[in-house]
Amino acid sequence: MSDRQPSEDLRVQNQIGQPHRDANIPDLRTLRHRFLDERRHNTPGPLLDCVAHMLLYIDQPDALLEIGLSYLVRTLGVCRGDAGISAPYLTLYTPTAVYLDPRREAPTMLGISIPNKHPLLQLIWHTTGPVRFEQVEQNPVIGDLREAFISLRSRSMVARRLEHYDTTLGLICLDHTEESHVWQLGELALIDDFCQDFLAPILAYSLRLSKRLPQVRNANALTSAELEAVRLATEGLTYGEIAARLNKSVRTVDNQLRRAREKLGARNQIDLVRLITPFP
Repeated sequence: MSDRQPSEDLRVQNQIGQPHRDANIPDLRTLRHRFLDERRHNTPGPLLDCVAHMLLYIDQPDALLEIGLSYLVRTLGVCRGDAGISAPYLTLYTPTAVYLDPRREAPTMLGISIPNKHPLLQLIWHTTGPVRFEQVEQNPVIGDLREAFISLRSRSMVARRLEHYDTTLGLICLDHTEESHVWQLGELALIDDFCQDFLAPILAYSLRLSKRLPQVRNANALTSAELEAVRLATEGLTYGEIAARLNKSVRTVDNQLRRAREKLGARNQIDLVRLITPFP
C-alpha cells in the first residue's frame, strides 16, 4: 500500500473544497480510545496493531479493508481474502479489496463480479454470522458458479456480511486455494468477533467520512424517476413543488421517495437527503 497516505485527521472536503468536520463522525482521538485504549488489556497485540493500522487509513475504505484482510489471512493461515463495499439489492457484487498470502500464488479476485441474485450470495447477505462453503467442487450451493470458483482455485471458503447496526456495508470472504479445509468453530468465532467488534464499525465510520456508503456509491440502485425526485428533494423542494416540476401527482412523488428511502436504508426524508447529497 505504498501509494496510499495515512489520514492525519478526519477532515473531509465540502462541495466548494473547504475542509469541514461531519458532526456524526467521532474524531480520531475518540476512535482510538474506543477501539484501542478501552480494549488494550484484553485484546491480543497483533489484533491491536491491525486496528491501529486501520485507523491510520480511516478515510480510505479499500485500504482499511485490505489491512483487515491481511490480519485474517495471516492469523488463520488462509491463502486469499477479499472484501467488497456493496449491498444485497445491487445487480452485481464486486470485491474492492484483496489480500493474497505472499507465500502462495492464489489468483486475485479484483475485477471479478458475481450476480447478487445468485443463491450463494443471497445466503451470505441474509445470514447472521459466517457462512462456510467447504469442498467447493461438490458444494451444491455453488451451483453454476462452480467452474468460475475452480478457475480461481477456491477449495474451501467462508464468507460473512459486514453490517453496522441496521446498515449493510458489504461482504468479506476468505479462501483456501491449495487444499480443502474444514472450518473450525474457533476460526469462525475469530472471524465473527473481528468483523463485529472492529472491521464493520470502523468501516462504517470510514465510509461515512469518505462519502462512500454502499447506498451512496451505487446510484443505479434507484430508477431514473426515483433519482430525479430525490435530486429535487435535495434542493429543498416540497412534495408539491417536486410534483409540479415533474408534472406528476403528489402521490406518485411520495411513492418514489418512499421507495428511494427503502432502497437506500434512509430512516426519514432528512436522512435520504443526507445520503443522496454526494451523488454526482
